[in-house]
Formats: sequence, C-alpha cells, structure tokens
Amino acid sequence: MIDGPGDYTISGKSYDAGISAASVSGKFGADGSGTSTVEIKVADSVRDGYYPLVLTTKAGKGDRTFMLLNVVGEGGS
Repeated sequence: MIDGPGDYTISGKSYDAGISAASVSGKFGADGSGTSTVEIKVADSVRDGYYPLVLTTKAGKGDRTFMLLNVVGEGGS
C-alpha cells in the first residue's frame, strides 16, 4: 500500500494568447499510478510556430511543473 494523497489536479498555463489547456483532476491507483488526458485548444488566430505550455500537477501539499512544447502549423496541431 502506498501512503500519500489520493487525488491530483493538472492545470495548464500559456503565455501566448489563443492557447489554453483545460484543468483536469484524477485519482491515483492502488499502485500510486495515475493517468489523465489534458485537452489543449489552439485558436485559429495563432500563427504557425512553437509555443510552450506550462503544466502543473498538484497532489496533497506538493506540486510538479513541466513545460510542453506545442507545434502549431504544418505537421502540428
């Protein structure tokens, strides 16, 4: 049995207008694992290029942050 928080939330923040991520929450499995899908929306007005999105996962009193690089345009989303 793993001792720790049972729930987590994931939120996203973009520094570029027109890119957003929906917040999601979930529960850890008995083995401590967790899986979630974060929906990222890109407005039609966003030009082709590379855009960072900061995702933060919070569980209990702790949090982890990482940066996801989004490709918009040809070959991207």
